[in-house]
Formats: sequence, C-alpha cells, structure tokens
Amino acid sequence: MAILVTRPHPDDETTAAGLRARGFEVLRAPMLRFEPAAFREDVEADYGAVIATSANALRGIEPQLKASRLLKLPLFAVGEPTASAASAIGFRHVIVAKGDAASLRDLVVASVKAKALKKTRPLLYLAGADLARDLAGELGERGFTVVTQTTYRMISIV
Repeated sequence: MAILVTRPHPDDETTAAGLRARGFEVLRAPMLRFEPAAFREDVEADYGAVIATSANALRGIEPQLKASRLLKLPLFAVGEPTASAASAIGFRHVIVAKGDAASLRDLVVASVKAKALKKTRPLLYLAGADLARDLAGELGERGFTVVTQTTYRMISIV
C-alpha cells in the first residue's frame, strides 16, 4: 500500500521515514513550501521566556539565533518535535507541553504559580503567519504580556 505525504519539507522526510519503517511505500508531494519571515530581535526587551508552537517557528530564525541572548531564556515548546528543534538550535532550558496549545498555555500558567516564571516580564511568542489558536490572547486574558513575532509562513505550491 502506498501513502501520499503532503507535508512541507523537511517534515515530509520525517513522516516518510516513519511510514517506510512500518513497511509502507511512500509518495511525497508537498502542498506547502516553508518560507522564513524577517526576524528582528528587540535587544531592549526584557523577555521572561520564549514560546514556540512549531518547530518551523524556530527553523525560520535559526541563523539569527546563533549568538542571541534569547537562547539563555526558558523556552516553552508545544511538544517533543518543537522541543528537539529548540535544543538543537541551542536553547538550554526547554519546557515541554503535551503537544497542543491548551497544554502549553496551562504549562506557562503553572510555571508562574510554581514561581519558575515571573508574570511581570513579557513572553516572546515565535509563531507562523497563520495561527490555529489565539494563544497570545488566551495568555493575555490571564494577565500575561505576549509579544508575537511571525517567523515563518507556509506558501501553497499547487
């Protein structure tokens, strides 16, 4: 049996490898193309942590992060793939949620209650151009200041 994988590169390769390992024939036909967005680090901002809901958000700015002070901040990752990307780039303190935005939101809130994060410092949310959920708004309703910076977009290639 053949399975069509339409995920964008490089995620298509990861998915295809997993399917091949299970004995499937794989046809890769990405429907979207990853495109990094311009990123300017606000060197005057005093962020308390970084939030990422996608490994692509980190891939989009990886070259700019090589010597960034952001790498010293805690990074809240939506799940394991995003956490792995953050660690590979050089984030030293990665906190992993259960794979969805709601658990990520709850993890950030719990970190304040546990006194591991100060609510008074803004959070930097590295995000894609198209958001499935208003995570910044949800955290804002709980008293957080969230600065959202778009680091990538997906462009249709069909």
